[in-house]
Amino acid sequence: MKKLISILSGAVLLAALLPSCKGSKENSDVFPSSLTLSQTEMDLQVGESKALEATILPADAGDKSVAWSSTNPRRVGVDANGLVSAIAVGTAYVVAETVNGIKASCLVHVSSSGTDSYKVSLYNGSAEVSGTLYSWPGNTVRLEARSDDGKTHSYFWSSNSENTTVNDGLVTFGWEQREDMEGFAWYCEAVIRVTSTDGCGTYVNAVSSIGKSFRFGPSSETIGSDVTILAGKSAEISLNWFDGSAFTPLPENVEYTLKSQDTSILSVDGHTVSSSEQTVGSTILSVVLSGREFALCNVRVEKDGSKDSSGEPYTEYPVNW
Repeated sequence: MKKLISILSGAVLLAALLPSCKGSKENSDVFPSSLTLSQTEMDLQVGESKALEATILPADAGDKSVAWSSTNPRRVGVDANGLVSAIAVGTAYVVAETVNGIKASCLVHVSSSGTDSYKVSLYNGSAEVSGTLYSWPGNTVRLEARSDDGKTHSYFWSSNSENTTVNDGLVTFGWEQREDMEGFAWYCEAVIRVTSTDGCGTYVNAVSSIGKSFRFGPSSETIGSDVTILAGKSAEISLNWFDGSAFTPLPENVEYTLKSQDTSILSVDGHTVSSSEQTVGSTILSVVLSGREFALCNVRVEKDGSKDSSGEPYTEYPVNW
């Protein structure tokens, strides 16, 4: 009996030492999927402080800790709880980062208490630019910052995108491959900010995009990442850019070159592609613009059959989807 009691006591002790199975891994394998801050831009005067709040999703993420930092701690400080402090006149980004590397930032403008406030506006030539500035990848636009106080100020320019850059007001529109956007070859969004040394500033959204058109005679249809055409057919490829309201053709002075990965399946002559009458298969059609090459779509050449996606029979004309 004593031996049995001893064994039971040992089992009870072991159970007490071991972690409970219930909830032992609760949320441990759930990582943050998004991080947002209570503000993306903040104006402070020297000596002022203001707290930033971070929201992490999903709500059941196992580790919701946030690491805070400043890109210019001599002007803007931030503590471990997200309390932002204005140290000296200027600007800086306060950056929050989750345990798995998701980041969010807030642009902080610091001015002195004796600084007269004024408005900064952006101009492209004589036209004021506000809201969103549209262009095509590879194009450049010169912006000028003007203040309404009639004084000359020094400005700091920045872009939140590594693809679209700004250098002393010269915006170079970039691109990134976006497989998730139907009908687009490239699409890139950026925020261009300009801030004076005493903290006053403004920003503009810069969007570059290219749309694709597959043309058969007078008709035109925007295509996605896959297209099927009948053997022995020709089509004209056209690139368009979004001007803020509609897709319009690229200017005539913008040159681009089409390339076929397999010319035995699809040949290229200028902006016209022709499918082979003898060879069927698939090939990648790409375009070279401003010295960079990106895939437009995958082209499948078939003699007959039905579309895989809907079962509709082929007509004498190429089939798009």
